[in-house]
Amino acid sequence: MSDEFLNNTENDETAALFVSAQKKKKAEEEAAQRAAEEQAKRDAAAAEVRRMEQEVEERRRKAEEEKLALEKAQKEAAEKKTQAPATPPPVNEAVKEVVKQVDKKKLPMLIGIAAGVLVVIVGAIVGIILALKGKKLDLSTVDVNEEYVSKNSEYDIKISYPEDIYPEVAEDKADNGVVITMTPKKKNGITTYFAISDLADDDGDGLTKEDIGLYEVKDIQNYFEKACTAQLESIVPDAEVTDYATSEYDDSKPINYYNEFYFADDKHKSCSSSAWIEPNSNGSYKVVQVFCLQAKGDVGTVDGMTGLLADANNGDAYGQFGANPPKSKDLNGLIEETTMRMGLKVPQDQFARWEHTTNYNVYSDVNGAKIIVEAMESGIDLSEGYSYDEDALVDLAKDQAEKGINGIFSNVESRMLVTDQSSTEGWIGYIGEYKTVIGGTTYWERYRLALWTNEKTGEIFWGLVVTLAPEANKDDYKAIFDEMLNNMVDI
Repeated sequence: MSDEFLNNTENDETAALFVSAQKKKKAEEEAAQRAAEEQAKRDAAAAEVRRMEQEVEERRRKAEEEKLALEKAQKEAAEKKTQAPATPPPVNEAVKEVVKQVDKKKLPMLIGIAAGVLVVIVGAIVGIILALKGKKLDLSTVDVNEEYVSKNSEYDIKISYPEDIYPEVAEDKADNGVVITMTPKKKNGITTYFAISDLADDDGDGLTKEDIGLYEVKDIQNYFEKACTAQLESIVPDAEVTDYATSEYDDSKPINYYNEFYFADDKHKSCSSSAWIEPNSNGSYKVVQVFCLQAKGDVGTVDGMTGLLADANNGDAYGQFGANPPKSKDLNGLIEETTMRMGLKVPQDQFARWEHTTNYNVYSDVNGAKIIVEAMESGIDLSEGYSYDEDALVDLAKDQAEKGINGIFSNVESRMLVTDQSSTEGWIGYIGEYKTVIGGTTYWERYRLALWTNEKTGEIFWGLVVTLAPEANKDDYKAIFDEMLNNMVDI
């Protein structure tokens, strides 16, 4: 991520991978419909087999009747021949003609050929019946009991899988990560791949715990979709995508990022994949995508296996802003503004500092919450008994608050004042609370500008503290930020 992110540059290049993206619920419904269609096809095939069995049985019965009739006719003809007068009546000539048309020497061969055809047909029917009645994989009995971790520490995300189904696991390096191949024990079973790659921006910089909260949700979604598409093209180069679903953003109901593909190629009739975002042990975010492929057409089972493995592994999946509320409200960490020696108590390891700013500090967490701290020279000197119009100072702070954070973030879409307060006793300054929309996310914003004295030097600053929290988690953050502002310390 370049320095310009916080300096009025917005990346609007969001690639559309498909004409329409469906929500997960729709994908599940359509998968169920496909499974129902497959079942209907299997039921139709079973009915066809039963019809063929009846037809073969009828042919066998007729062949047997014809054979018996022919043998009877031959016997009767032979008997009449020995008893016939010198000039046989016309009816005997007719019998002779029948015997002549069916040569006795050819009869055993004809019967043998008919019997061979019958065996082939019956064998094919039995094969079809066995295939239709064969034992399908019962996903409810699958035990996801084994774990695998990549040998590459950059992709050390734990993968859980059923060892009984996949006794053979191999790992290969990919262009932007690793691919873990799981070969099924059964020859015609479901082959599974886990692809793990970097979640990177358009400049190729990987997103980390320190900066992911400064991107927009739509940008993260864009980088995610690009990575998933690249993984699909790498694993199944000739994949023909038949359906696709991805996470859409409603900031009032944020969810985990996900991508799902339904596809096929020349070798596999049933294929699907499911992807999510997850951090590695160092806080670098990765795209994890599970692929399940099977040669035969069994969409329901393949989709079921994909979902089973996804559910077993996406417990640490990363969500859109608002879906990752703070896990602790204990203020056992400290943000330090060294210029004016201000200390802000926050939960340990919750907020990370963005390293690429100079005149102010920006801290963010993975949920998109932000704290901006800035020390601004006030020019106020009380050491020689100067007096100031405190109300005028408050008005100055209020005017500054109205300008807000537009000078810090260029993608502020709207900002509405909800409540405010000012003070000239105990502290001098102004606090305004706003409902602010930044990059598609609605935030609860608190803007506090008040005088702050560096106790070591006696210098007086305007101390700016802005807190931004996703509106979806306002109550969680309010408890933290209220205590933080009420317990600021000199460092």
